[in-house]
Amino acid sequence: MAAETTTAKNYVTFFVDLARQKNGGDSPPRRVIGMVAKELGVLTKEGHRPDVIERGIEIMVEKGLDPSNLASCIFSAQSQLKGGSAEDAALLRLFLSENADRGRWPTGWKQTRGQGLSYKEDPLGFDQPPSGYPNNRPDRKKVIEALRERGTT
Repeated sequence: MAAETTTAKNYVTFFVDLARQKNGGDSPPRRVIGMVAKELGVLTKEGHRPDVIERGIEIMVEKGLDPSNLASCIFSAQSQLKGGSAEDAALLRLFLSENADRGRWPTGWKQTRGQGLSYKEDPLGFDQPPSGYPNNRPDRKKVIEALRERGTT
């Protein structure tokens, strides 16, 4: 969604869509939407990058936080996206939305088939290996590198 002409209204729509996705199609209460709109009106005037605002909204929805925490979520998003481009953020967001049914963040493991089941490390993998495997979830940088290497999402 990130664009140069993104308005608070566009971000509110983005918030409502994410909330519906998280809540199985149910819309958030109108009062909450109004609170989000008020916060976004202030935050967009501060001149934050669109990808940072979008990531802040995603953090707020993922954690189920009160709209009064949106500024803190945007601050967290700034840290997460530091040095990252809007293109990287869009690539990652697309990958995560396409895999929303598989979990919030990749586990770093992919199940392979052959003689029985085994697992191999894969930054884009969402499979949960049995106990005994290291729990090394890939960071944002590794996931973006893997997405770029594969050239697809």
